[in-house]
Amino acid sequence: MKLAEHLIPLLPQLLAKFSADAENVAPLLQLLSYFDLSIYCTQRLEKHLELLLQQLQEVVVKHVEPEVLEAAAHALYLLCKPEFTFFSRVDFARSQLVDFLTDRFQQELDDLMQSSFLDEDEVYSLTATLKRLSAFYNAHDLTRWEISEPCSRLLRKAVDTGEVPHQVILPALTLVYFSILWTVTHISESTSHKQLMSLKKRMVAFCELCQSCLSDVDPEIQEQAFVLLSDLLLIFSPQMIVGGRDFLRPLVFFPEATLQSELASFLMDHVFLQPGELGNGQSQEDHVQIELLHQRRRLLAGFCKLLLYGVLELDAASDVFKHYNKFYEDYGDIIKETLTRARQIDRCQCSRILLLSLKQLYTELIQEQGPQGLTELPAFIEMRDLARRFALSFGPQQLHNRDLVVMLHKEGIKFSLSELPPAGSSHEPPNLAFLELLSEFSPRLFHQDKRLLLSYLEKCLQRVSKAPNHPWGPVTTYCHSLHPLEITAEASPRGPPHSKKRCVEGPCRPQEEESSSQEESLQLNSGPTTPTLTSTAVKRKQSLRTVGKKQKGRPGPGPGPGPELICSQQLLGTQRLKMSSAPCFQIRCDPSGSGLGKQLTRLSLMEEDEEEELRLLDEEWQRGDKMLHSPSSPSEHGLDLLDTTELNMEDF
Repeated sequence: MKLAEHLIPLLPQLLAKFSADAENVAPLLQLLSYFDLSIYCTQRLEKHLELLLQQLQEVVVKHVEPEVLEAAAHALYLLCKPEFTFFSRVDFARSQLVDFLTDRFQQELDDLMQSSFLDEDEVYSLTATLKRLSAFYNAHDLTRWEISEPCSRLLRKAVDTGEVPHQVILPALTLVYFSILWTVTHISESTSHKQLMSLKKRMVAFCELCQSCLSDVDPEIQEQAFVLLSDLLLIFSPQMIVGGRDFLRPLVFFPEATLQSELASFLMDHVFLQPGELGNGQSQEDHVQIELLHQRRRLLAGFCKLLLYGVLELDAASDVFKHYNKFYEDYGDIIKETLTRARQIDRCQCSRILLLSLKQLYTELIQEQGPQGLTELPAFIEMRDLARRFALSFGPQQLHNRDLVVMLHKEGIKFSLSELPPAGSSHEPPNLAFLELLSEFSPRLFHQDKRLLLSYLEKCLQRVSKAPNHPWGPVTTYCHSLHPLEITAEASPRGPPHSKKRCVEGPCRPQEEESSSQEESLQLNSGPTTPTLTSTAVKRKQSLRTVGKKQKGRPGPGPGPGPELICSQQLLGTQRLKMSSAPCFQIRCDPSGSGLGKQLTRLSLMEEDEEEELRLLDEEWQRGDKMLHSPSSPSEHGLDLLDTTELNMEDF
């Protein structure tokens, strides 16, 4: 209040003093945003309001800078509120200013339409008038002056003949755009269908003009047309009828395939450029480059919004996703957000789009470099990094994304073998190196799915005629990524991670034997069955201690026969470990020259110690059950009941 009382009398004087200085005029006009404008009425300051309106008109006539014109239009907008008693005065001053600008525009436009050549002064005058009208059309409804139709004729001539200067085209495009938006604000449920179709016809005609401007030689016109097109397509998208506005359904507009293709092509030519060094922001050139980067980010964000709101086909997102890794520093946050929201819209289609992005990059690389020696190229290494980043985007929910990852692998295998080498040629299929990109997604697979994909790949390779005797490099790499882990069994798709099986201290079985037994006991659609009871033979307590001391006292296995199995419990068929089932673990010892049969005979005779040993074993099983109930992951403890790990004999 005090600020307004002090500055309202001084503001016209300050504007008159600095009217020619654009740098100072814009902040002075912005002061009105902080005033209590009702003071003009309550404290009888109307004469200062008249002086302010006069100075404001002079500022608009003198300047063409966007900042000054925007500040002037906003200041007049603040004063033109109907609740103020001085509204009629301000509205009259606004009408006078717009009448003056409109009359000048009509006169200059007639000269341009009748003559094929204008000198620089005439072009500058027409451009300045259009800029002023465009700035005021942004903040004020100028529909009753009917300046949209003459601008549309001007743009049509520019597209058809190319004789209109590009300085004139830019503000003319913006002016027609604002006229369409103001018409939309006037629509209500009582609006007739004829009026709705008339508005849609205007909008479609303007979109065609902008589409033609996308191929203009001037980059500023191209970017302006792209921005306006993106905004209009978003406004007239299917979300227009959301919230009970079903009467707007006739206005919903879907762009044709040609327009979608041109928007994507514009994005490739103006956004995904080779990133340059932006410097440290010290020089003017660095500031310019940073501003250009922000402009490219705005263009990309506009295109991504069209994808997410259903204006463009979601498959067009492949043109964006395939640059995720290469332009991560410039647009990584925008692309990541788009990828996240696209997955929320359709998880399956989003996964196919990721695969499509890799296919497009791979096909482009083959067309440029040929199919030979692809894996050594830097561009292929970048593709592998991109595939790894795509794999990470699936997140930690392995079970949730199981079907999607399997589908991605199968489609990728089909693509890698879709084209075969010429008959009689020893070369590998041209797309076979794509398997190395697929290998980046293998860690997201379950053990059972890896086995199925290995079988699927083998069947697909059998269809390839004249396969070489030695395996192809990409096939070997891909199979290696699908090979099940030999020591640590992978998590089952149902149920919590298992703890490792433990055995009595002694050398374990070879890894090959262990992995083969695990593979026989795991299947893709395994279901829980009733735990099978098996008999267990136990050594007497004294023998176990003796063996433990012997093992502890020597660094490695001594001479004599190899370790033999004393007791074991195996999983039958598709049996899965459950918390209620008895944990299975193996006990091994180093026999002192006696065979398995003699040991079992000796153990069966020591019945007096059997009861005590069973009690001790039962305590050990209970400790194993606690490990199964533990929420920690197997990687933290390194234990898995399906694996063979040494068990410290002192636990007994």
